[in-house]
Amino acid sequence: MSSQSSIGEKIAELRKKKGFTQADVGVYLNISYQAVSKWERGESFPDFNTLSRLAQLFGVPISYFEDSTPTAVEASAVETPAAPVEAEPLNGEMLGVCKTCGKVVRKGEEGKTAPVLVCKACVEAQKRIAAAKAEAAKREEEKKKKEEEYARLVKLEDARRRRYLSFVVAGIVSGVLAVTFLFVGLTYWGNGLGFFLSSVACSVIFSGFAFTYVSQLFWGGAVVDCTLFGGHVIGTPGIIFDLSLEGLGFLIAVKILFAVLRFTIYILTVLAGVVAAILISPFTFFPALQRVNSGDLGI
Repeated sequence: MSSQSSIGEKIAELRKKKGFTQADVGVYLNISYQAVSKWERGESFPDFNTLSRLAQLFGVPISYFEDSTPTAVEASAVETPAAPVEAEPLNGEMLGVCKTCGKVVRKGEEGKTAPVLVCKACVEAQKRIAAAKAEAAKREEEKKKKEEEYARLVKLEDARRRRYLSFVVAGIVSGVLAVTFLFVGLTYWGNGLGFFLSSVACSVIFSGFAFTYVSQLFWGGAVVDCTLFGGHVIGTPGIIFDLSLEGLGFLIAVKILFAVLRFTIYILTVLAGVVAAILISPFTFFPALQRVNSGDLGI
């Protein structure tokens, strides 16, 4: 057996005993794992300096390789690693290679060993990254809360302006109605006190209904829904006719009649919806006002 094969066998045997891979040995020596593979196959062998580092790595004396040191004739086959790094003193048993940064990890330098080996430096870096992500998430959450608070304030301000506008318009309408009924009562004062009191009562009642109804038209809710329901009119059916002059004339006449009927129904349903909305407006006013004060316009 040649000396090259003997060196390679010893390297392979020591490597396997330590549980290293060829890549682990290559990282420690700053060479490729292919070079280690060539040594173990006996195609080449390391120089004396590299053998010294291997002896340090495997924890054996350099004399372990002496009986297989290459002769002068075989020296031409020596494979010297390009620009090897200076050997570092071994402070502990080599555990393997960090799966994050690829550096050799010795005993005491490991950050964690399961599920993979990671050095302390990488573990600390991972902790810093996790802390930075947590801080970023916290800032994002605070930003989201500020945006939600700003949106809530804008919504409240919009509700306040709409409430103010609704009160102004409703006050004008109810005021006009109140003044109208009072004017009628004063104008026809000669009809007696009863007529005047009736005018005052109508002024109070109708102006009150007008105020609660008109103001809620700006807020949305039950009053608006009831008012708009009048716009939902059932469509009229088509007419079967024969293809003749009389049939066409009958069709046109019926279509016009149904169009007038549809418009009439539409007006009546709208008026019915408005009347119903006016009647329920005093009962929905305060709940709707509380909802608007909270910023919910219901529109």
